[in-house]
Amino acid sequence: MKIIEAYKAKDEQYIHLDELEVTRVGKQLNDAMVWMNSKMNQQNSQDLTLDPVVKVAEIQAKTKELYSACNPVVSKPKPKVEPPKEEKTENGPVNGQEGTESQPCNPDKTTSAGTEQGTAENKLPEMDID
Repeated sequence: MKIIEAYKAKDEQYIHLDELEVTRVGKQLNDAMVWMNSKMNQQNSQDLTLDPVVKVAEIQAKTKELYSACNPVVSKPKPKVEPPKEEKTENGPVNGQEGTESQPCNPDKTTSAGTEQGTAENKLPEMDID
């Protein structure tokens, strides 16, 4: 019942379910409730010394039938939405500009020896400090 009410209230968790399937589940649920209420009314109007109108096995069978019919519909997972794929672009000159800089600008290391030292430092693995 709660799931059907949540679907009707446009709950985001159940909005992906098919309306026809949810309607079918609601009908089956209402039929089961009518069956249960009629059996309870028959039992209440009957003398306590007589055999029960409905047995536990019948209730369990009805519950199992309802569960097997409704559970696949209400537990259907949301479809996964894949993010749009971005086109792979190459880095290069923009708007006709030529690549005039052959090396990246690094103000701290201006000499070639300093650049080599900087790249050597970048290649060293990082150490964990406790």
